[in-house]
Amino acid sequence: MSTPTLTEKLQQAENKIYAQVQHYLSDSNLRWDKYMREKLVETRGSLAANFFMNFKKLAELLKAYQTLQKDADSPQQDIYPLFLSVLEKKQTEADSAATQAVFTFDKEKELIVRTNEFKYNGEWFNKTIYLKFNSDDPKSSRFNASCFDQLVEFFSEFGAVQLIRQRQFFTPSNRNSTKKPLFKDAFLIEFDTLEHAEAAVEGAQNKLILGLNNYNLLLLSKHTEARVNQNKFVPNDIRKPGVKYLSYPDVLKNKKSGKRDLSQLEKDQNTNSSFLLGYKASFAIKADSKESTEPKESTESTEPTEPKDLLNQKKSTESTEPKESTESTEPTESTESTKGTQDLNENKVKLQDKIDYKIIKEAFRQFGPVVYIKRNFGSESGAVVFKQGIADEVLEKINQMENGSLVFDGISIKPYKLSPQEEEEANRDRRIFDATRNSNKRFK
Repeated sequence: MSTPTLTEKLQQAENKIYAQVQHYLSDSNLRWDKYMREKLVETRGSLAANFFMNFKKLAELLKAYQTLQKDADSPQQDIYPLFLSVLEKKQTEADSAATQAVFTFDKEKELIVRTNEFKYNGEWFNKTIYLKFNSDDPKSSRFNASCFDQLVEFFSEFGAVQLIRQRQFFTPSNRNSTKKPLFKDAFLIEFDTLEHAEAAVEGAQNKLILGLNNYNLLLLSKHTEARVNQNKFVPNDIRKPGVKYLSYPDVLKNKKSGKRDLSQLEKDQNTNSSFLLGYKASFAIKADSKESTEPKESTESTEPTEPKDLLNQKKSTESTEPKESTESTEPTESTESTKGTQDLNENKVKLQDKIDYKIIKEAFRQFGPVVYIKRNFGSESGAVVFKQGIADEVLEKINQMENGSLVFDGISIKPYKLSPQEEEEANRDRRIFDATRNSNKRFK
């Protein structure tokens, strides 16, 4: 790449000065610049050119332009006359190109006039991306003003960058303080279209940004949605226009009580299905210890052997001798045999109640962190809530095991996918569990 000539440098400097004034009066900046909005209202959209000389960034650009003028052996001028000459030149170029600019320049009155009245809209939200650099010290920003130019240069590859804002720590202590605000290692970058914002998120992944590769980059809408789903406070600068969010005290109150707002619960039911898994548990019986309940065949006698109870291994005290029949020698079920089957089922239910849910939890923890185990009283079924969305993966793995069951510490566990009604019930029980646990913590 060839080094730009002095004439080209002067042209670039003029473009930056003109673009900076456009930025001050742009819709993107006025959404957040209360001071500029108030000034435009006071002056009915017409601002004196010397008013802009108070802005630090513009003053720096004008000084750099003045230095270039000296290098070009141009007649020496003060900064303000240079500013007026740049505005006049750019206004002439805009008129000849018939382009609609954000403002017009009145040379005679030395006024900068915004071309139309500012009207607030929420289109910026969907066109903005969230860039967060991971730092060991979140309250010690590593970035200065020069980083903005580097970010503009980097992201301009994907589309026109409208605005870059560095996020701040907004607290009652620094909001009304004369001290410099504390900045975060996070930026909000607004593009001209949603398509360009999406292209930036996709194209910038795994690339060095400001010489760093340890960062999170996603659409602002996704970041805000994630904070809502995690029941975290959503600051004003990343809120979607027209959407009502919980205040910070309300978020703290909900965390302490274990409750969440209704809209969030509905989202949980729609999105947490992959976190939930149903199961049926029973005591595993070894193959060599199983006894058959079918009558044994004998070459000596057609009388069946006495049935044995699988649980207590006691013989029936009643005779199982079949009734005489000329058509068949197979025995009929006696009333005592039926009673034995009922006892077997009752014992199974009692045994299910004795299954320790902690064993169930340990069994599922082989696949990932488990938040909560729900056990249906008097039943062999229940539900498991994973910390991560791995329920479908766990179900697939266990289905590939023998008999589609997981055997752990003498317990046979067969998972299944919950119905929507079962998911809702499991979520409700978990919220009660969380509320009880959080309540107990406060009294420890």
